[in-house]
Amino acid sequence: MTRLPADLQFVLLEQMPYTDLRRGHEQYPSTWVDLPNAFCEPEVAARLWDGYMGEVMLAEQGGFDGVMITEHHSTSHNMNSSASVAAASLIPRTSRIKLFMAGVPITLINPNRLAEEYAMLDVLSRGRLVCAFPLGVGQEFWANAAQINPATARQRFRESMDILIRAWTEPGPFTYDGEFYNYKYLNVWPRPYQQPHPPIFITGSGSRDTVEYAAQMGYGYSIVPVPRPVQLRTFETYRASAAAAGRQPRPDQLLWACSVYVGDTDQAAERDSRGALESAQWGYSRTTGRYQLPPGYTSVEDYRRRQSGGGRLHGDWQNAIATGRFAFGAADTVAQQLEEWITEMASNRVVILLRFGTLSRELVHDNIVRFTREVMPRLKALSGSGDGDDHVVADGQRTLQNGVTQATLESVGVGEATAHG
Repeated sequence: MTRLPADLQFVLLEQMPYTDLRRGHEQYPSTWVDLPNAFCEPEVAARLWDGYMGEVMLAEQGGFDGVMITEHHSTSHNMNSSASVAAASLIPRTSRIKLFMAGVPITLINPNRLAEEYAMLDVLSRGRLVCAFPLGVGQEFWANAAQINPATARQRFRESMDILIRAWTEPGPFTYDGEFYNYKYLNVWPRPYQQPHPPIFITGSGSRDTVEYAAQMGYGYSIVPVPRPVQLRTFETYRASAAAAGRQPRPDQLLWACSVYVGDTDQAAERDSRGALESAQWGYSRTTGRYQLPPGYTSVEDYRRRQSGGGRLHGDWQNAIATGRFAFGAADTVAQQLEEWITEMASNRVVILLRFGTLSRELVHDNIVRFTREVMPRLKALSGSGDGDDHVVADGQRTLQNGVTQATLESVGVGEATAHG
């Protein structure tokens, strides 16, 4: 029997897209930056958000260890234009699950303000915050203030991180004079609940300079859903850079992501998920090279890699399966595939995407229930992390740790899923 890394934990990636785009959006080459916001109906957005919050509650009920909250702007790909607001909404709805903020692009916000917001969320959640800082995808530099030059984004990112860490760890008030920011009084109130600060990751798509920065600073690295070869190469770079800096990275410092669909059978899983996966890759989250890679945003080496397709899933269904991280099938099939990948990545933190593309709410809920009941306990048992029994809910009346009942789940559209499994 394969022994997986100890303390294996699973983090639900909840992207919260606007999936109900009406006809006519196809004429626009990108659903980022310039897709007219007339396509967004506020009543529809409110209904979708209710469902997404319910999915997180269901994931906590099933034993997920964390939920990853992302932030994007001017896009149907993700309605979260403020990860902090989404996290604040989830805190009273949950009681145990960790909140992975991946997150507010620190280059696009006053870093002292972000230090305050995250410290406040850490206090409100009593220490459930995990911070994963992104540089921000290229589209963000079109959708936010034009004064932020993509060519200086990495220097601004590093200075912003320095400000945030010092604001959390040094007694205030103190002054800071940098290239991009000057503060006469840095004095964060409240201080973070976790001392000296919440766990820190840098998140990205594998750019070498960002990976090396994370390793050298002793931060973790969280890679977004990209093809398997990119994930493997990125972790090799991180480990080599950490070793060069005299650091031995821990398995919990590397987060990697995959999409999962668990069906009754292998055939049913492909039938139910194939169209949704294709819509995610080539439909509602489509963009253009102009928006994805603004001038100066990335190095020449990384620009060539991305333009050659090395950093994106592309092609037909079979090619996406062969090059990507998409595990689908019956529970046994998915568990076996994830067991192989966890061993390959030598990491004990796995980010799981159970909602993708146009997958219906009912199928998403079925997917969460099957994964938490039939796949996750098996993998945790192989790691010695327990079988998740503390979070398995018996048939009949269902109650979460914080008192959320089945009736509450039904009110946010989750009830139809909990009858399965």
